[in-house]
Amino acid sequence: MTNRPIRKTVTRAETQSVGAVEPVPAPVNPEPSTFTDGGFRKWDDERDSAGRTFAEWAVACAVVNSGQEPKEPSKPRFKGLFPPGQRKQPEALEPNAPKTVTIQGRPVSRLDAYARKPSRKSQEKQSEKNQAAYIRARDIRVLEEILSWGMLTRTQLSGLIGLAPNSLVRRLNKLVELGLLTKGHSLSGHLLFSVAAPGRRILAAEKWPAPNQSLLRYDHNQACIEVAIWLQNQNSNAVVVSERELQHASYDPEGKIARGGDLGHRLKRLAPWLAEQAGDDFSLWSPRIFNSVGGTVGRKRPDLLFAQKDKPPMVIEIELHEKRPREYAQMMTAYAEAQARGHIGTVLYFVSLDAALSEKRLRNLFAEARKIAHLPGGLDAKIEIRVIPAAVWVPLATGLKP
Repeated sequence: MTNRPIRKTVTRAETQSVGAVEPVPAPVNPEPSTFTDGGFRKWDDERDSAGRTFAEWAVACAVVNSGQEPKEPSKPRFKGLFPPGQRKQPEALEPNAPKTVTIQGRPVSRLDAYARKPSRKSQEKQSEKNQAAYIRARDIRVLEEILSWGMLTRTQLSGLIGLAPNSLVRRLNKLVELGLLTKGHSLSGHLLFSVAAPGRRILAAEKWPAPNQSLLRYDHNQACIEVAIWLQNQNSNAVVVSERELQHASYDPEGKIARGGDLGHRLKRLAPWLAEQAGDDFSLWSPRIFNSVGGTVGRKRPDLLFAQKDKPPMVIEIELHEKRPREYAQMMTAYAEAQARGHIGTVLYFVSLDAALSEKRLRNLFAEARKIAHLPGGLDAKIEIRVIPAAVWVPLATGLKP
């Protein structure tokens, strides 16, 4: 059996008799508190509630430690992005875009990327009538992307933006519920999303053309989107411009084809160098078409434009149906003149193996077109023909075959 020491209990009386241990007296000059009003701040830029920088506060701490001045009581920190009494609505991403819009009697506020969304608890305190709906910066990007291409499925939007398709479900449903997007079904059974009128007002894009919902153009539109996603994934430094963006940028504010068009929010964000490269005259990317006499018939607007910095943009045409050799001759003349002036680069014609027009037939049509084309002396259009891989896109009729 081990001998344990017997602990002796000391009563209060014995303690008073023996003598209690006196507490340590507080120092006369206590150490100053930390930079309490906001945690870590920059040396010269940020200031605390007293209007002092970090350097001034450090000097004040040295004065307090030396005993020359009493310590100031610390003030409680505030939580949130704005101090109390200074909570204000952040500015919108674009200066011309409205900050709020009323949809079915419900205000929808547009916040920037660093805006603080009200907590669920504070939202529940408000009534359903006064409860405001908020759209974030990523919601604005989704609206801009759908506006640029007209109509997109969830998978196509995921390929263009780079977000997972599952993460877009809740965001798209919210925008549809707010009335900013309209939802429909495509011929293949997938959901198609397009920007509604309230969404155009938020983006300040009332003058944009309406999406083409023709059944004859369905395969062509889907092929353009899928090829654009494929090309964009191959080269992250380039930007694929849609036909709708070219159509909107070619017209000035007065509605004439001239200098002074607007590229749109998506291209301004992804490729701000496009305006300087084109000299604010985006109609140069849609070359003029001349007849046999030399008069202007119209303009050839490309299906897609593959733009790279410090290089002329490449023209991409999706050719699914056969045209007359005379039409190819007019387009060849227009492209040759634009290439000679340095406005555009190589022209790529994409065909599908499952479509009505084959690669061999298109080459024969271009050979006939060169014979009747009115090309200037020594000029020839740089045109290449490529095949769309089956993994990228196939026509609708091919996908429906048993």
